[in-house]
Amino acid sequence: MGVDEGIRSGAFQHRLTALIPHGPAVGDTFDSMEQIWNDLYEAALGVLKPRIVSRYIEVGSVAAAIESSSGRIYTGICVDTACSLGLCAERNAIFSMLTAGEDGIRRVIAIGSDGKAVPPCGSCRELMFQLMPDSCRSIQIMLDYGQGRIVTLSDLTPAWWQ
Repeated sequence: MGVDEGIRSGAFQHRLTALIPHGPAVGDTFDSMEQIWNDLYEAALGVLKPRIVSRYIEVGSVAAAIESSSGRIYTGICVDTACSLGLCAERNAIFSMLTAGEDGIRRVIAIGSDGKAVPPCGSCRELMFQLMPDSCRSIQIMLDYGQGRIVTLSDLTPAWWQ
């Protein structure tokens, strides 16, 4: 099984979950979770429309929503290609934010085709670090929407290379 097939089938989810720290969330619980997380989840769910657009490209099996520093919500979907030209949903949402003239992120949620939150990959984390090198560690990331489990970018990537 190749990496692309493993990602699409969820075969790597168990290994990825094992790498996520199990420390305390940043203070939010399901009962006290801020409304913005519900808005972000609904925004991501609204663009989650998996489909095949050609024999080489599938899109929309992961959707993301980010809250910018201004409070606006930007969405994006993943683009999976037959080669390495694809793009993650989180980076797609970030690029939409940048296109709109903003450059600060407060919160990120990505959801898979099953509607469950998924953590950002290393490339997405790296982009967030490089975009906001002085304040990126405070970006909040939803790991489990059902349980309200939220961590910061620094919880997921404690030792950035820079």
